[in-house]
Amino acid sequence: MTVRSEFVRSGEGKIRYRRVRAGGMEHYNVRVYVDGSDEELRRVEAVTYELHPSFRNPVHRQTNRASQFELTLWVWGMFDIEVEFELVDGGRARTRYYLRFSLPEDTGDNYVEVPVARQLEK
Repeated sequence: MTVRSEFVRSGEGKIRYRRVRAGGMEHYNVRVYVDGSDEELRRVEAVTYELHPSFRNPVHRQTNRASQFELTLWVWGMFDIEVEFELVDGGRARTRYYLRFSLPEDTGDNYVEVPVARQLEK
């Protein structure tokens, strides 16, 4: 099993981004998930992701095996994520995943801005 990430894209395949406040950094929508065979994923009960402490809610426990224990979030930079696997047999395993991404050049047709929800503007 491997922890992976990818950009969340619009229906047209564009990279989603937003600005939390006027003049602020662009935040990109990212999906973090566990990549593995069906057999490997069946051995996992839950996955806990511990994000950078600057996140308002840095700890997320995911139990949806069908979504590959995905976590979607908005990020403006790269950082380590502590990942803990809770196994069906009661065991646990930990790893660290470095969330990194490379943005393509902005050609005018590969990004789409997403409005910020009101509660995030505070």
